[in-house]
Amino acid sequence: MGWNGLPNKIMKYQQPPKEFNEIEEENELIKDEEIMKSIMNAQYWKNFFVLLASHHRQGTSVFDSEITTLMKGIHQIFPFVWRIVWKEIKEFISETDDHGKQYCAAEVIAGMVRATKHWPFNEIEEFWNCLIPEIRFVLLYSVRETMGAWRECIQRCSYDRDIRRLTPLADILFDIKLDSTIDLNSLLQLKHLYILGPMVSEFSWRGIAYDNLIIDQLINNISYPNPQVRTQIATSLFHILHYGWEPPRDSLTKKPSLFSPFPENKSFAPFLIVSKNILQKREELLIQEKGTTLLMTNNEYINYSSGVKTILQVLSIAIQYQNLHSIIHFSISVLPNIFNLCDDTDTTISSHAKFILDEFSKYEISNEFIYEILQILTNASRSTQWHVRCAVLDFLQPFIFRNRFYFSKSEMKEIQNLSLKLLIDPQVEVRHRSRDTLSGLFHICGQSFYDDLFPLFVSWANTTNNSSAKNSKFIAKISLDAYPLKTKTVPEKNFRSKRKTNFF
Repeated sequence: MGWNGLPNKIMKYQQPPKEFNEIEEENELIKDEEIMKSIMNAQYWKNFFVLLASHHRQGTSVFDSEITTLMKGIHQIFPFVWRIVWKEIKEFISETDDHGKQYCAAEVIAGMVRATKHWPFNEIEEFWNCLIPEIRFVLLYSVRETMGAWRECIQRCSYDRDIRRLTPLADILFDIKLDSTIDLNSLLQLKHLYILGPMVSEFSWRGIAYDNLIIDQLINNISYPNPQVRTQIATSLFHILHYGWEPPRDSLTKKPSLFSPFPENKSFAPFLIVSKNILQKREELLIQEKGTTLLMTNNEYINYSSGVKTILQVLSIAIQYQNLHSIIHFSISVLPNIFNLCDDTDTTISSHAKFILDEFSKYEISNEFIYEILQILTNASRSTQWHVRCAVLDFLQPFIFRNRFYFSKSEMKEIQNLSLKLLIDPQVEVRHRSRDTLSGLFHICGQSFYDDLFPLFVSWANTTNNSSAKNSKFIAKISLDAYPLKTKTVPEKNFRSKRKTNFF
């Protein structure tokens, strides 16, 4: 009608004659009869599914979500058709070697499960009684090439659905028994975890009750010998830890608060205990067997190494999903061990640890964790392994750049002392890295940071001509040359040796 007054005029349109409406109704009835003839014809569905299967065989096997949407629409409008469709699709499920038929069956079943939301209760119950045995068959006999189709099928079934509507499917998928003692079980457990993964993710915080059914098994098997199974264990562990995370809340209002302590995730404590134990035991074995060749054949060491790789994978997956904040307590708790792993004899572990530190340093950290991380960096800088000291310097510059405004004056003083100590490190690689890091800190922190260090650099330049003094002077000169403002520099005459050195 308008906001400020009545309209100037009102238009009235003439209704169509009754004969026109009757013709439309007759046409609709004719269309419905034609559709019913097709969808009630078993041969029609057989030909249709054979065509879909041949399409998958000709090209690359990719799950077609449009077929899922089509089947959802058909079964939503005509619930009674599912029995005819099921007779044809059941035969496709049993032919595990035919990739086209497997993909076709997965797409159709996903659409049927989505459509059950609109079915009568008795139809839903009968449908689940038919489907569950076939899902068990898939978990046992599906081949590697078609696992992706069934994983996508479970994801489509679980996406944005009420958990209570998927209870029969969830009960069978979360009923898993992990056992690493029998080699033949590895493939079966890999398939089960791989297909289960999307359901753990899609259930999110609503599926905590189901997550509690498998969390203990996942934690107790993080040292699983098969690397593919460990990857699936790490993925499921991350999702459970992530969706079990709660923000800090005010003790009185119970509302989210940045200044309240973080609550502990119920799954976090046992996982942290097991992880710290594995990391510590492995370090102890490395110290005991250092310099011997028996370590790589030690079964206990191999198990601990497998567990370490799983722990690193959990952190890598958190970084990949950009959700490191949800397991920040765990990340900081194992941070000292990750620094030590940078010097590990296993190159897979050491490179993985360096990657995690590189990505972790780029995260914006809550103010309450800054001091704790600085203490970890200080302790790691005292390590006897120069790879660890280099890792500290690689971590320091991006970490300060990302969190500069959270640092107090006393904390910046600690960073200065740490950088200067490593600037005169006996290891040449550490001095190189410290030089670059200190130059980067000049860029980040500005004039005040440089002014505090300038008198020290001058005193270094005037030291006596011994080997350590030469090293210090040369590094100080390189650091000053790297400083972009050039407001103050140590006079060239203060350096006794002007010749080009080959020290680096």
